[in-house]
Amino acid sequence: MEACPHCGKVSEVRTKLVLVDAAWVPSPGVDSRLAHIASLRADDLKSEHKRDGPLEQFVDGFYCESCDKGFISDESIKENPRYYCR
Repeated sequence: MEACPHCGKVSEVRTKLVLVDAAWVPSPGVDSRLAHIASLRADDLKSEHKRDGPLEQFVDGFYCESCDKGFISDESIKENPRYYCR
């Protein structure tokens, strides 16, 4: 089990299916800065940690009951993910 990145507790963490933002798809007329406005996008995950097709946004992750926050393991995220506004 992973420790919560917010409070550091392990005892309050359980596994959970986590929903991340959709992959960024550039489109004509859409501001490219919007690619960086998300918590985490599906295209920033390693392929071995994603589901196929329309379910790629659902990731095996964790939930901290103490912080009431979901998170995923750092090992699931590609090297050099985008910088995100928070």
